[in-house]
Amino acid sequence: MGLIEKISSNSLGCSSILHKDEWGVVKINYSEDYNLYNSKHLYVNQNCGLAITLLKGRAILVTENLDSASCSISTVTMATGSSYYINENLGYTIIMNYGCELFSVESPEEQPLKVEKRMFTKIEIDFLNKAVNKEFNK
Repeated sequence: MGLIEKISSNSLGCSSILHKDEWGVVKINYSEDYNLYNSKHLYVNQNCGLAITLLKGRAILVTENLDSASCSISTVTMATGSSYYINENLGYTIIMNYGCELFSVESPEEQPLKVEKRMFTKIEIDFLNKAVNKEFNK
């Protein structure tokens, strides 16, 4: 390896800061992929947790406990400057308002990072529409 190594991300709205050894650090800017109407699934990191910090704007963290028999989803309104840790095997997504910026850090126990997606049910989409619209229209 040379003295300079290029780091890049293919995801819309994401800026890779560090993807080295076992660390992934990413700045996430608002993009339409993260708005309410395009959020169709939860991500499940199978081999690492994830820390997310809201830098500016408004965002809602949506989580699901996949170990629970009920598999219920819930929402948390993120506070600027606060960090939220998502355990491995916990489904999550983030719904962002225009202009929002986040910072995330992950360190998988093994490489590569194993991520699955689970689509929302119709009932979950209805729940999210009500919860997010209520929060963002305050």
